[in-house]
Amino acid sequence: MKLIDKDALVAEIERKIEERDNSRDEAIWNNELWSETEYSYRSKEDEAIIDLINTLEVKEVDLEKESAMSNFKSLLHLNGDMKSTCKDWGYAPNLYYFDGTWHVTWISSSEGDALIDFEGSEIEIAIQKACDWFHSKFCNN
Repeated sequence: MKLIDKDALVAEIERKIEERDNSRDEAIWNNELWSETEYSYRSKEDEAIIDLINTLEVKEVDLEKESAMSNFKSLLHLNGDMKSTCKDWGYAPNLYYFDGTWHVTWISSSEGDALIDFEGSEIEIAIQKACDWFHSKFCNN
């Protein structure tokens, strides 16, 4: 997937809008005819382009979050010794937002105590920290 430099695209659109507005102002100053309909049409077109850019940004963010959630799903339950994984029970990975930060914490399925916690300012950061630790400790790769 090709990433779009949103800031550069918005800057280019703003530059073109400014050029158009300057030529409109010049035409009015020189008492030349200017079609308000054309101006309105272009303004709606500009808004549509900006909406499209924002939609692309949302889709990009959604893909990042989807990728992070896929990584989170790869995390397995741990035994209390932190040396092995188990299919069920044990310490389960939990993802939650608390006190201004995102956390991935392995919490006991029966006791409710925490084994280990990773936090980040964004959901992707907390998940990545947990995945890095988990995969370095429990995966052969």
